[in-house]
Amino acid sequence: MINGLRTLLRKTTGVPMKLAKAASETLSNAASDYPVITLAVIFALVFLLTIQIRNIRFETDITNLADEASEAAREIERAARDFSVGDPLRLVLIGDATDPSVLWRASEIAADLRRIQNVARVSTPFDAMYLSLEGLSVVSRFVMQDFPRTEEAVLGFFSNLSKSYTAGHMISESADAILFDLFVRGGAGSRGKTAIS
Repeated sequence: MINGLRTLLRKTTGVPMKLAKAASETLSNAASDYPVITLAVIFALVFLLTIQIRNIRFETDITNLADEASEAAREIERAARDFSVGDPLRLVLIGDATDPSVLWRASEIAADLRRIQNVARVSTPFDAMYLSLEGLSVVSRFVMQDFPRTEEAVLGFFSNLSKSYTAGHMISESADAILFDLFVRGGAGSRGKTAIS
């Protein structure tokens, strides 16, 4: 160990070999001759470092680092921090969901949202699934097999939607609002900022 210490001292500080040898021998002799004092010095150093560690603070909250002029940056950071990895952005479209033309326009909006670069997935009531029992097997079916163009087809769509285990809540009971869930790409720290932009 002493030879390793000598080599390290010589390499890192450029201290000549004789001086490194003398220093390492003096330290090792003092440590072996006065073990209680050596332990006391080590414990004192550890104690002082422990006290100082309590004062170290890692600041990652921009609201504590930014000045008063950057309120917009603070709001973006707060929203990004509140936006966890699994949370979707919720988009609510207001309109008469019993009208086939409103459903058509909502499906066009969903297609437009899917083309946005950082949107990983858009969940809509149009691509929802429900389970159906056929004979002895359970079959998963789309809520909307064909786009409803008549009021009767819209009623069939609503009937299938009420059976859905994932999207039964995506059209309001009064049929005046449609809910989309948007999932944004990015890591835990960047998803909120990506979603805001």
